[in-house]
Amino acid sequence: MSAQDWIRNTRGEWYVLAQGVLVLFVLLAPTLDGTSPGVATMTTIVGSLLCVVGLALAAFSARRLGPAVSPFPRPRDDAPLVETASMRSSVIRSTAA
Repeated sequence: MSAQDWIRNTRGEWYVLAQGVLVLFVLLAPTLDGTSPGVATMTTIVGSLLCVVGLALAAFSARRLGPAVSPFPRPRDDAPLVETASMRSSVIRSTAA
């Protein structure tokens, strides 16, 4: 991927960059406003557990996608099509037909 592709936003590079900045703001928010909790409260514990579960799901999904994994909204031209997913066997189901 060349610098020209990033500038032209051919695969959604600016979305990935903006998302990274927003995640950084969320992670730094407690320290920026001066109210960073010194003691682990229940919300801190639950939030940390949810973050760990989310990271585990992201790692599992990236492993299942293999060479087709990409942070960009538009896939690579040479990426294989993955038609099976872990959500197919999940409890979560779409109501769409």
